[in-house]
Amino acid sequence: MYNFDIIYPMSASYLSILPRPKAGALAALLLSAAGLCFGMVQNEVVLLLCAFMLAVPLVWSFIALVFLAVLHKRRRFHAAAPELKVTGAGSKLFFYLNEQNRPSKFRLPPAIIIRYRLLLTTKDNRRIWRVFGPELWKHGKALCEIKRRGAYFGEMDEVVFSDVFGFFEHRKPVEAGAEARLLVQPEFKTLFNFSPAFSGGSRRRTEQRVIKTDDLIEQRPYVPGDDPRRINWKLLSHAGGLFVREEEREPPPHTRFVLLICAEAAGGLYKAADEAPGAAETDLLCEAAFVIMEDALQNGVEVFFGSCGTEMRAINTGNIAEALALPWASAPAAPPLPAPAHGEKELSIFALPLFFSNKRVKSNSALEDFIKARPPGLRINLFFIWKDERFIGSAEASVLHYSGMEGIYAKSIKL
Repeated sequence: MYNFDIIYPMSASYLSILPRPKAGALAALLLSAAGLCFGMVQNEVVLLLCAFMLAVPLVWSFIALVFLAVLHKRRRFHAAAPELKVTGAGSKLFFYLNEQNRPSKFRLPPAIIIRYRLLLTTKDNRRIWRVFGPELWKHGKALCEIKRRGAYFGEMDEVVFSDVFGFFEHRKPVEAGAEARLLVQPEFKTLFNFSPAFSGGSRRRTEQRVIKTDDLIEQRPYVPGDDPRRINWKLLSHAGGLFVREEEREPPPHTRFVLLICAEAAGGLYKAADEAPGAAETDLLCEAAFVIMEDALQNGVEVFFGSCGTEMRAINTGNIAEALALPWASAPAAPPLPAPAHGEKELSIFALPLFFSNKRVKSNSALEDFIKARPPGLRINLFFIWKDERFIGSAEASVLHYSGMEGIYAKSIKL
């Protein structure tokens, strides 16, 4: 018994009920027709029997799939798109079907199987392609291994009815929406010992300082060993004994750290076979950002984060993984970086080493546009992150290009 929980648009055309022939169906049809013709002409019973044995599964598969298509033509099933999940790169994730509203329960015709095709892609062309078999329909879940970081989208899945002979298949699209369906966070690695400056005009401090005051905050009886300087002598005549002042403590100063990721990658410098140029290097930016922001949050620093094509957002321990799954590698011109908040004094940018043509950087890049449009008085700490030795020349050239600009501190960092 198979339970369904799907919704798909139905075409008004009756052609939608016809299954799609595959290469095996065409070959079987030609062989069957040839065997039938030669058998009748030559009066060969063996050829006629072989043609008939080949035609029976061919006809049965066609009729069975048409029957399933007609059966489902008027039915509406309910969406089974997986919920948004955040997982770590290299982990295994269960793909779940929705447990609600499964009204249809029936047996599939003999020799007919059902599969669920799932295709999720990132904006830098990373792909998850899975075909789930009967175990998904039987148990409502199937294992899916995720290897690479990123935000995965997939607007349409497919439910496929097919025969075991490989002759025909009938596809039903499953709408899943345009939002990201899976967020895969970067791995947390202690890659380097790096403490950027935190904006706000004061250094980071985690310990609390004692403020000396004469205000009557709290008092307790003096105990031998207490600091005599904390004795409240004004209470001696009224209370008839020595009391020690519990002094007020100053909280750590308000500190703020703003981090942007600019994952622009030119095809001339970054090459990849199965994904967009710079996708693997973008993972380095996100892994480094993970370490920095995690350290800042643990020390009470207020953290804000943004990347090309996304909005600036406040970061906490609950959404740091989700935020770092969103950046993607893009070729110039990349989507713009989010604008800094009004009155921002300082921020940091993690970027990939730039590609220089004739010793000049492209002027239509997101990083160039951000620097040109920055408000007066904004200090930018610009860090070019790299790992492969082939990027060392570009990293050094990038630092030299921006070091001479006012209000910009540029540095090359090898992970």
